[in-house]
Amino acid sequence: MDSNYPIDIHIHKLLDWLISRKICDSGWITDIKTVREKIRHALEDMPEHKDIVQLLSGSYLHYFYALQIINILKQTEADSKNIFGMYGSNRMKDWQEIIKLYEKKSLYLAESADILLKNIKYEIPNYKKHLNKLENTKSEYKKRIEEYDKSIVSTNKDIATLKKQLGIKGDHIQQELKESVNSLSGKYADITNHIKDLEYSVKYYIEYSDYVLASPLQLPLLNHLITKGNTTAFEYKYKRAPSSVEEFVFHIENPDQEVLRMRSTGVMTLLIGVGIVIQMEESLRLLLRMKQNWKKDQVRMWRKVRTPCLS
Repeated sequence: MDSNYPIDIHIHKLLDWLISRKICDSGWITDIKTVREKIRHALEDMPEHKDIVQLLSGSYLHYFYALQIINILKQTEADSKNIFGMYGSNRMKDWQEIIKLYEKKSLYLAESADILLKNIKYEIPNYKKHLNKLENTKSEYKKRIEEYDKSIVSTNKDIATLKKQLGIKGDHIQQELKESVNSLSGKYADITNHIKDLEYSVKYYIEYSDYVLASPLQLPLLNHLITKGNTTAFEYKYKRAPSSVEEFVFHIENPDQEVLRMRSTGVMTLLIGVGIVIQMEESLRLLLRMKQNWKKDQVRMWRKVRTPCLS
């Protein structure tokens, strides 16, 4: 019957089992220090070889690494081999001595069992923990990517809406914005022309607010635009025309570093920004509706005024 059959040994008891069966010596820790010193001395004189460099990059050189180094030295130190198969190289002699010390009293088995135990007990759990951390980080990054994708879609919709509001296609944004800026002066002039037609409506609105409210609304900006027309902000603020008007330079960055120049006009200065233009358009719509319904409102107002007198 074959006596070489496998047996199960608990990994935490492997080293103790080797020592109890007299396969390894109980003082193997002292012996391994001697081997480590020999390895440290042998590493001071090593040939330049890519495989050796790769082996030495490991954190710990053990018995099986030493065997690989000897196989490499058989190639690099082949010139020192004599007719009896012995090597005259000190490098080869050092590593052969290291192998003999490892195999004496099965020292390499004790060291391998200790390394295996440390890997299972400490290294592998540490790598598992690090792997779980990386998996969690991966999941977080996936969520972020999904959020960024949603943000991209939302941003594209906002950009499309903004392009529609600005009246541009978006193929050449800088050039289209330049053209839009060039058309502002005409839009402002058109606004002033419409404002002048609202003189009677503004007057009626002020009189109506005087009747309804304690302090009437004067609408100074509209009154100024109706009476003075397209003027500068200086004239609106100080009630007198400036001695001179400096040219306003509107800069738009582009690859050609061009500078778009526009003449500063009164309405452009007074109506700063698209937001003010939108507010002005809303005010104009309100005044136009008031102008259309003026007759009905006037009749109702005078009825309210006459009612107390009749009573």
